Amino acid sequence: METFRRMGVKDLELSAVVAQSLDNQWVPPGLLSEMLADGRSLLEVEESLWEVARADYIRSLLNSPQVLVNRAFLYNNPMVFRDFSRGSPDREAFISLLSSGGIVQILVNERTPADRPTAVDDSKAPNFSVLSDGWAAWSGVAGEAYVHSLKFDWADSVGNSGQIMGRLGRTFPQRVMSLVTLRKADLARDLGVSEASAEELKQVLRQVADACSELSSTETVVTREALYKRFVIVDRTEPAEGRYDPTKPYSGLIKQLLDLAYNVNLAVGIETLALTPAKGLHRTVLQEWEPPRRDPGTQLSAHELATLLRGVAFDYLQETMYLESFKDLSLRDVVAVRESDEWTLYRARLDSLLAAPLEMFNDEESGAAALMRSYIDVLQICTNTLRSHPVPGLSPNRARDFVVSIVVEAAGAALNYCLAPHGAEVAIAGAAAGPVAAQAANVVVRLSVRGWTGRHRQKFWTSELDSRVQVITGWVDSAQEFWEELLAQLDDVPGTEEAREILATRNRAAALEGGPEADTLSPI
Repeated sequence: METFRRMGVKDLELSAVVAQSLDNQWVPPGLLSEMLADGRSLLEVEESLWEVARADYIRSLLNSPQVLVNRAFLYNNPMVFRDFSRGSPDREAFISLLSSGGIVQILVNERTPADRPTAVDDSKAPNFSVLSDGWAAWSGVAGEAYVHSLKFDWADSVGNSGQIMGRLGRTFPQRVMSLVTLRKADLARDLGVSEASAEELKQVLRQVADACSELSSTETVVTREALYKRFVIVDRTEPAEGRYDPTKPYSGLIKQLLDLAYNVNLAVGIETLALTPAKGLHRTVLQEWEPPRRDPGTQLSAHELATLLRGVAFDYLQETMYLESFKDLSLRDVVAVRESDEWTLYRARLDSLLAAPLEMFNDEESGAAALMRSYIDVLQICTNTLRSHPVPGLSPNRARDFVVSIVVEAAGAALNYCLAPHGAEVAIAGAAAGPVAAQAANVVVRLSVRGWTGRHRQKFWTSELDSRVQVITGWVDSAQEFWEELLAQLDDVPGTEEAREILATRNRAAALEGGPEADTLSPI
């Protein structure tokens, strides 16, 4: 009898996610700047990194029924393996998540969840002590849990290798090489730099693209580690050490873009969603023309989407006390929340909406508003769970307001329809210009809950408890006509006229720069 479950891509939940925060190379931008300034390594900032990454790790387990984890992250990332090390109070909770499929291990060429990596036996391997400790913990827990493991092809190793190369190996350098095409103005805005700096960064990205081309021409697999060595880390050190070189031009920004491309590439390769950290670059920075989708989707119309947007009714929640951050929850708390009636209802509504998004979007029981209300109920359960066992030094609860935001993305532009306290309002970002915009384009609709806090009129957006769910994937015959009609359908909604002007201005700029480019969505 199998002691683990063999899974293929088609066995995954529709809402399964790849959480970038579990990447053992991921560092939030603020901490990365400090590391570049003072020369500290990943091991030396472990506790600071833990606080940020931990919050997104827990968020992913509460947002989605299924979180996919690269097999190396399970024993390379101390934030992950400390939960299931011998003596950890959360070890049984982690085993429960593995056995239920809440956490799924992504394998490459391994035949079982506990196949031993060669680096474990190499004392000269970078970060060897961490790797050895992590592997000891993982090999123990893998023998006790009914591990759910994902692989492209379990029966044919040659076919599996071919799919790995086709889905991941070849597409990663292609994605990295496309970074040089990012539009300068949008790149500057997304990264918080001047346009002059964005222009200089693009010159370095051209060198990165050349390196990819050079390696590919010799049939060498292009890895993130190889690019790190040339453009990011201190010479004669290894990527696992995390010593980033401030003398290499724009090394911090290059690292962030490579990390985002790496994790998005993984999610696209296994036909699921990439969950980017709250404190990190959002996927829209990559200015992708075609968002990924598991199925071809359905043809959509601007009128249909406008009707769906107008039909969402959400009761604005004001000044309610909620936990400060997901990082305060243990894995035992997560398992308890996932076993609650509130989380069960959240998952049922999520499954129902994803199974028939157009039909269910405005359904009172299982539609968009109902799903978001369920998510906020889950947040209340999280808060009550923490109150039931107060921990010394625990972050205090904070009064928060929550609003629902619906984002429509097509052909590099994005519209944010926000149900704010004073009613609906619209904001636009991006550009859909040039000949491509007149052709068919993919459309994605994302649903999110956003929190804000503060006193009276002095409110500010927070991201600690936000949720994002991709609910609709489809296509339109003409992106240009779609955007014109959608804005016309929402003409009476505040912000629409300004959105129309912004889109027209950016379209002209994008056309001058050579075609449609995506833009990040600024918060309202």
